[in-house]
Amino acid sequence: MKKFKGFTLTELMVAVAVLGILSAIVLPMLLRNNPSQNKMMMKKAYYTTSNIVSEMINDPRMYPTYSGEYEYSGFDNTSWVPVEGDYFGGALKFGRLFATFLNVDGDINTGSASGAALPAPCPNAPATLNYVTFNTQDGIAWCIVNSDNATSYGIYADVNGNRAPNCYQGTNGGCADRTKNFDRFSMAVQNNGKINIDNTQTWAKDAVTVNSDMNGD
Repeated sequence: MKKFKGFTLTELMVAVAVLGILSAIVLPMLLRNNPSQNKMMMKKAYYTTSNIVSEMINDPRMYPTYSGEYEYSGFDNTSWVPVEGDYFGGALKFGRLFATFLNVDGDINTGSASGAALPAPCPNAPATLNYVTFNTQDGIAWCIVNSDNATSYGIYADVNGNRAPNCYQGTNGGCADRTKNFDRFSMAVQNNGKINIDNTQTWAKDAVTVNSDMNGD
């Protein structure tokens, strides 16, 4: 009967040392290439918004070019319209219609408020804003705002669902010392359907670009 010889203590120590060296080389590479969850979700929120805005503005049921004797350019048409058994119109028309395209988790909240009274993730603003807030099943918290005479709509997204750090980039973002890995960003949607991210949100603008580096920097 053959006897099988085991590893010696020296051989085991050499093997452990080799594994340690490999770990020291490979782990930093894996960490550098680990995608930032916040950047990935910002990209998702941006392209989701782009698709929904395109569908809405090109759907004559929602935004007809003519309504009565008036001609409209797009989202400035706040007249009431029937869609899928419900009616949408007025200052909350855009936000409520936007929510119908998403898998909403829980209630859709609407209202009009000013300053700190607006619910998260809405901005704090001195002007009175109409708002629609809701969460989606992918974990994003949404806020859509506009003033009564708005020529654009603000879409605010917290990509990790109101969990910390709850930061927008910029001096009014709530985290002045933070330079990366923000979890909130905003988009402005013009009446003609054009979507902008303002230049102060450099981290978010980088996150939503097609060839963005997803390592969190």
